[in-house]
Amino acid sequence: MGTHEANLRAATAALVLVGEERARLIEDRNQAIRQAHVSGMSLSTIAEIVGLHRSRVGQIVNRDADQ
Repeated sequence: MGTHEANLRAATAALVLVGEERARLIEDRNQAIRQAHVSGMSLSTIAEIVGLHRSRVGQIVNRDADQ
């Protein structure tokens, strides 16, 4: 295996790990959003804090209702 091939494989493996970590972090954030809403925080306030559009926060909050 050449140096370039090894570098490509290592970079690809690292990207897979980063993608998995990103997905976990997004789910952690979404759970925190749902908990904040259940505790009485408005969708608008949550949206402002996390930097998402209010409608996206609403989708996250209502995700469990759709499943």
